[in-house]
Amino acid sequence: TVKHPLDLFIGILLPYLKGWLKVFKKNYLKFETDIDFNFIANLLASQNLKSHFFSRWMEEYTLESVFQIKDVQKTKEFNQIFKDLNSAHNKKNVRSDLDIFYSYVPGAHSNTHADFYDVFIIGLKGRTLYKTVDKEYLVGPTDFLYLKKPLFSFTLFK
Repeated sequence: TVKHPLDLFIGILLPYLKGWLKVFKKNYLKFETDIDFNFIANLLASQNLKSHFFSRWMEEYTLESVFQIKDVQKTKEFNQIFKDLNSAHNKKNVRSDLDIFYSYVPGAHSNTHADFYDVFIIGLKGRTLYKTVDKEYLVGPTDFLYLKKPLFSFTLFK
């Protein structure tokens, strides 16, 4: 049974940030708005945001992909969250951005990949399993995960 048909998380990408350890906190951030499929559709319809999808299936199973919406910090919906997160976690004020990653189906996943920047993840809806070389993290709504670069990881939407 799928409890949340839309699994989402936001990732702040902070290249060149140094001196942090892996951090995982439950119930880190509360959202006033329910971020669901309608929210995503309205966000895309009202903004000029770049988006990508990642899939091994390409043509016949496109909706089983992982989708990314770039630079949501530029929107009124996420600008204050972005400022708050940068204030708390980007003390050196390095370049950063805020992206949303999501999937429509459980079991969608990213390819194993390397991130050469620090990554902060906050769960929005559903659950996402984030696997690194040495550990697994199950990120749920409002959970916070920080992973230091360089990082080889795999993401599975549950």
